[in-house]
Amino acid sequence: MIAKTFLFVEKTAFSDCVSNWCAELGFGFEFIDAKNQYIENVDGLIMFHNNHDFTKVAEDLKAHFDQNNIPVHKVDINGTIVATSSNFILWLERNQVNRVIITGDANLSTNPNLVRFFESLARAAK
Repeated sequence: MIAKTFLFVEKTAFSDCVSNWCAELGFGFEFIDAKNQYIENVDGLIMFHNNHDFTKVAEDLKAHFDQNNIPVHKVDINGTIVATSSNFILWLERNQVNRVIITGDANLSTNPNLVRFFESLARAAK
């Protein structure tokens, strides 16, 4: 994968889950103030969701990124895991992103497919 740092704009159960995964695989992660920092040094936005149920924060970020022609990728955690993880990796590589904001509803952290998704990515990263 290309991305070196994953950014979070909210401290939630979801961001804790994803940041733990980042730490296990050696990816950088940090929490930022979305109102002040997210456009200057960010290469993309990844929106995790459950059947197209997005948070208000994610929708606001998407609108801003779309307006500024910054790549956005949506990850439906209930999709086919192999296809979802392959598309995720291809998106990262194709857009050559280094710093990416990740958003997702807090209740996604309890979705068993999130663990399967990360396991699939871990296998691909090796």
